Amino acid sequence: MQSNYGNSIKNKAYSMPLSVEVIWPRADKFYPCGAYVPCDETNVEGTKIPAGTPVEMTAIGAAPKIGSAATSPVGLTYEDAYVGENGCTLTIVTVGDFNESLSEVTLTTTQKNRLTGITFVNEA
Repeated sequence: MQSNYGNSIKNKAYSMPLSVEVIWPRADKFYPCGAYVPCDETNVEGTKIPAGTPVEMTAIGAAPKIGSAATSPVGLTYEDAYVGENGCTLTIVTVGDFNESLSEVTLTTTQKNRLTGITFVNEA
């Protein structure tokens, strides 16, 4: 796909190839209410929780287990989240297609097996 960019101040427009790859080609269902991660000694201010991080919830409103601590995850985070002064919230996808090859997160086989609503895609 070719598109023209520039030319806002009478400069020559250049053509460049452009492609978009998304980590979630489809996100069909989300965990109700998401999750809240407080700013604490484990999740200090500025900590990045990347898209595709496994999240385990025992109940709506309960503190989540994230990453390797999530041994029975209910879903994966939809987007990158950064812990701020007051923590952060997570959007959790429970059903969808996840482009694993674009993720910064390494999921265990056990975690993948528990995520029955997630289809894992690897683009070469």
